[in-house]
Amino acid sequence: MKSDRLVEATQADWSLYRCPSLFLALLLCTNCLLFVRPLPAQTWEEPPEILAGTERLMWDDKLDVRLMDGAHRYIERKISQSATNRQQYWSRDLSSRIAYEQSVSPNRERLRTIIGAVDRGHERNHNIGLPAVEVPVRMERVGDDDRPAMIYANDSYQIWRVRWPVLTGVCAEGLLLEPCGKPTAHVVLLPDAEEFPEQMAGLVKGIPADRHVALRLVKRGVRVLARTLHPRIQLAH
Repeated sequence: MKSDRLVEATQADWSLYRCPSLFLALLLCTNCLLFVRPLPAQTWEEPPEILAGTERLMWDDKLDVRLMDGAHRYIERKISQSATNRQQYWSRDLSSRIAYEQSVSPNRERLRTIIGAVDRGHERNHNIGLPAVEVPVRMERVGDDDRPAMIYANDSYQIWRVRWPVLTGVCAEGLLLEPCGKPTAHVVLLPDAEEFPEQMAGLVKGIPADRHVALRLVKRGVRVLARTLHPRIQLAH
């Protein structure tokens, strides 16, 4: 029995020599196992607390407050510089009234474009996918039995609630202050943030009397349209 196994083992060993490719494969695996050494444990270096060329931020105040303060300083600096820089954009001709009107005409056209007072013959619809529609400008006085359109009147002027179309289905609102006589000028008045046209007209409290701009203008014969802006405060439902 033992001799039979020895013969089988010898025959198996001899078969390796008769199959060179198998023999080389086993030899290669044996060498790999002999020379393979375990890899050392990889060490991770902690990143530096301060990057090169920088300093640690040691501010004690709130970062958002500091950011807003910096933004305000930037805007105020630009406003102060505009007093001298704006002259390069104007070329006023003071030789006559007609010459002056012509010289400032490009600046006025640019202002109209900036504020959106462009030619209404070129309407655009801001709703994507809808055709451009020219909305007719038609101011209407708005009121009912509980809130009449005329909210104040005396011998010098009248105050009305008005609205007018801006886009299809969208209307703007405000107060129209009309002098009883022929207007000396026409003014569109925009309230400050969290101010209302009623405050600027002196109808309700909330701002100092020296800021009742709409009221002061209409008393001098100016026709005033005080726009209603979307309030920033939370409205009660």
